[in-house]
Amino acid sequence: MNSITATQLIVFLFIFMLFIFVGFMIEDNNLKISYILVVLLILFTSLNLYMTINYYRKLRNDEGKQGPPGLKGEDGPSGDSGVCVFTEKCGIKNCEDKIYKEIEDRNYYGSEFTTECLKNPNNCETEDLKEASQGISQLIETQIAKCKSSKKDETTLMNELFPPLE
Repeated sequence: MNSITATQLIVFLFIFMLFIFVGFMIEDNNLKISYILVVLLILFTSLNLYMTINYYRKLRNDEGKQGPPGLKGEDGPSGDSGVCVFTEKCGIKNCEDKIYKEIEDRNYYGSEFTTECLKNPNNCETEDLKEASQGISQLIETQIAKCKSSKKDETTLMNELFPPLE
């Protein structure tokens, strides 16, 4: 806390002496006692105000002790799903495996196309499957490229890449 400087002390004492000097000019003893008591009260109040202001100046920027956590509030509204813009950890890992798994789980191109046949048309059982698999393989490569560059979540992207067949 800032201490009283020499100038402030001199001014304080000068004002105090001025009030005391004025008090000695009063003739009536009852009035003189009342005057001195009022002067002492004013000086005490001024000193108290000075110390309060200095105390406030010292503590106004100090942080206090951390209090206990409050009650948990309600959850806020959920954001838009499917878009990743606030983090660099976006994207789907192992896109190729996930695309082939999705094709297999949904039986998207039919049960005759195995994962091995779609990955490598030479592994297909018949020439017709081999020929059809080559066209599908190009589509799958496009889907894998979209998956790798997407910033959407996995569920949204898979529903977009594999719309329901009717």
